[in-house]
Amino acid sequence: MAVLLYAGHLWGAGDSKLFAFSYLCFPISLLSDSTLTNSFLPYIFIFLPAFFWTVLDSIHQAILRKEKFHMPHDWRAELKGYVWILLEVVAFQHLSTLISPDFFAQNPLVHAAISMIYAYLCSTSGFFKRPICIAVHGAALAVAMYLFPVQFSFASVNWWIYLLVPAILLLQSWSAQYNYERIPTGSVQAGQILSAGTVLQFLPSRIQNLPRNTVEDMSARLSAAEAEAVRRWGNSKQGKADVVIVRKIPFAPLIAFGFAVFYLFQLVR
Repeated sequence: MAVLLYAGHLWGAGDSKLFAFSYLCFPISLLSDSTLTNSFLPYIFIFLPAFFWTVLDSIHQAILRKEKFHMPHDWRAELKGYVWILLEVVAFQHLSTLISPDFFAQNPLVHAAISMIYAYLCSTSGFFKRPICIAVHGAALAVAMYLFPVQFSFASVNWWIYLLVPAILLLQSWSAQYNYERIPTGSVQAGQILSAGTVLQFLPSRIQNLPRNTVEDMSARLSAAEAEAVRRWGNSKQGKADVVIVRKIPFAPLIAFGFAVFYLFQLVR
C-alpha cells in the first residue's frame, strides 16, 4: 500500500520509506494472527489523524481570518456522481461478499479498504463513469438481489456509513478553501507545489524551465531549476509579486504518530 501511495503521488518517497522502516521495526510479538488486518490498521491510525488535522487546521485558519480560496463546485453534478458511485460500491460489496463470504467475513478491514479503493476508481476513472458501466452495476446488483434474497437483505446494511460519507465530503470541500497559501514569488523554493491556477499563468511566458504540471499532487513538486524559473518569472513583465502554493499535509510526523498509536493499540489488546 505504501508503494501504491507513492506511485499514486499521494506520498513522497521519504514518507513511504519511513512507513516501511517503521513497520519493519514493529515488534512481531504484538501482531495478531490476522496478517491482512495488521497490514491495514496502521493506515487507519495515520489517515484518521490526517483528516482531523486538516479539519482542525482549517478551523484555525478560519479563526485567524486567513485568505479563502473559493473552489468552483457544481453541487448537482457532485450529488449525481455520488449516487452513481454509491450504486457501484454497493454492487461491488455485495457481489464480492457473495463470491468469497468467508474471506471477507474474517477480514472486514480488507473488505473496507478494497471498497474504498474501488470507490476512488469509480470517482476518478472515466471508464466507471460511463452510463453503460453504471447500468451493468445496477443490473448485476438487481439480479443478485433477486437470485440471493437472503444474502442481500438491505435491512442488515449499515446505511449510516453511506450518510456519513457525503457529510465528510462536505467537510472536506469546506476545508479545501484553506489548503492554499499565497507567498511572495521571490520566496518560491524547490519541493513546493504550485496551484493549478498559478501554473496556468506561466503559459504565455517564454522563460525556460517554468513548470507545466497542473496536477496538485507530489508529482508537481518543483525542482531547483523550476523554482529558479518561477522567481525569474516574478521579475519579468508578465510576472506577479505573489503566487499560490498548496499547503502539504505533514505525513512524516503523522506516520510516526500513527505507529505509536498502533503500538499502544496492539499492546492493550
